Amino acid sequence: MGNGKSGLCETIKKLSILQTAVTQQGIQVALTHLQSLNILENFNTLEALVKLSLSTIDSKPPGLYNNKFSISTLFTSPDKPFTSPDKPYISNGLHLALSLCHSVTVVLIHVTKGLKDSDLLCLMSLKVLRKLKIFKSNLWVPNDTEITFDGGVAPLLKVFGRSLETLALECFDLIRISTIMDFCPNLYALYMSDVTGSLENERHLFQSEKKPPVFKELKQLICILDVPVDILLFLLSSPSLERIAISCCDVLTDEILLETVKCQHRLNNLKKFELDKCDSVTKRGIDALLRSGCIPLEVIEIYRCKNIVDKNYADWNSLIVRKNWNYIPSMEKAIAFFSQPWITSNFRPFLFSGSSV
Repeated sequence: MGNGKSGLCETIKKLSILQTAVTQQGIQVALTHLQSLNILENFNTLEALVKLSLSTIDSKPPGLYNNKFSISTLFTSPDKPFTSPDKPYISNGLHLALSLCHSVTVVLIHVTKGLKDSDLLCLMSLKVLRKLKIFKSNLWVPNDTEITFDGGVAPLLKVFGRSLETLALECFDLIRISTIMDFCPNLYALYMSDVTGSLENERHLFQSEKKPPVFKELKQLICILDVPVDILLFLLSSPSLERIAISCCDVLTDEILLETVKCQHRLNNLKKFELDKCDSVTKRGIDALLRSGCIPLEVIEIYRCKNIVDKNYADWNSLIVRKNWNYIPSMEKAIAFFSQPWITSNFRPFLFSGSSV
């Protein structure tokens, strides 16, 4: 860092290098030289911190880097977290990394075999947690993890829930919506994938005769793969929703859309509605959504839904013209329909960025 540029480098506060060839050695250089660095987005960050922590055990003075770094983001690798080709799994990797940086507020974990609830509980050493994202390393591989919602996630929500803005959960057979509801009243974005566990302990939440509680602040809802009907209906009732994205979910039907839009004050703030490979939805359900009076609605994107055909798009465009619904002057914000192929992983990018939602 010569040639008179070191001073400039020391002022860098954000470094986003997710899709690059930067290795953990490069991350270590960034950590140790960029004194003002606050946001570091790279999947090698945790492994780099672990190696720095281990390198200081015999240093003089001991703990050379303890609590030295001010980064607010901590990402783990989607391939082999905490490992390298010639070293075994480091079970206390999160603990070692967090000993060097106590200012972390955004955590993105790709689960791997051997990761335990006790590893997640190391996050309790943080002062505040605003975004917690737990993904599979591979979306299409069956769950093979020792971490659980009740033993690993719920204790974190109990401690940090009121400050939590974004929650992404992708590797759990069972997710307790009532727990999220109780502990995370200010949740802004929720991502759920492939929830298959029993909901017997939560029937009261969805079948109560009294008006059920709702996520009042929830603005973004993303569901991938099947989600129990009761949970899906419950989440769609969130009054502040601005974006709904649902992918590969045959549980979503016309009846669910009809039930959602018929209730007053639902979807009144909806701006963007995205469907990908939801084969139970037909023109009937989309018609109901269009005619529901969602005034802010700007974009509807539909991909690979086998019961939505080309003629439907033509009919909807005619309806928009006839009803004069293209009321937003900017073409970028006008209601649009797209039928080109869509890759489900495209629903995940906003969750990868620590500085975004």
